[in-house]
Amino acid sequence: MRHLKNKLKLTSSYFLKNLCYYNSMHNDVNLHIPTPEIHPEITPDRSSSVNWPRNQMQKYDFSEGTDFNGGSQKRHGFKLALWTMTSALVDHSILLGMTCLFLLTGLIVLQSTSGGLLTQHQLLNMGLGVYLLLAVSYFVLLRLFIGATIGEYSCGIRVGKPSERMKQTYFLKIFIRILIISCTGFIMLPLLSILFRKDFAGRISGLSIYSLK
Repeated sequence: MRHLKNKLKLTSSYFLKNLCYYNSMHNDVNLHIPTPEIHPEITPDRSSSVNWPRNQMQKYDFSEGTDFNGGSQKRHGFKLALWTMTSALVDHSILLGMTCLFLLTGLIVLQSTSGGLLTQHQLLNMGLGVYLLLAVSYFVLLRLFIGATIGEYSCGIRVGKPSERMKQTYFLKIFIRILIISCTGFIMLPLLSILFRKDFAGRISGLSIYSLK
């Protein structure tokens, strides 16, 4: 049908040209009739359409296969476990600095009010109690309100899928995970998880570690 239309347009333009030439030869009249330009019809290429929200969400597509689950670029297994330890090292360095700051402030206040000094045993117990209290508050509150700790955010990992973080039981699972790791001394259980390549804290609490990279 399209070829037929093009042929009709060409035939009509050829006829008009001959008619103008005939009139100019006999009547000395110059008629200028513009010939229609034939442009090929352009069909839109639907294959090049971009579905932005879908492509953007695929970047954060979580896959489940092992205990240390990988994200879109499959940073999983032993590699993800090392990144988890790196994020934990960053977080505990921040907690250690906060504990020292709290202890220093407490000692200054205690010395100025009572004038007494703490023994080494008392100072150690006080520092351990402050560290545990700050650790539980730090890991639970930041994961609840921000979605990740500073170490997890810098290393591109998350604890739990986005759908799990929207549930009301997420707070309880986070608290259980932190409590399990705290009871094992913050080091024993992560080391066992790296050696056996299994997220033991995730298996018990129901929250696994996921990678965004």
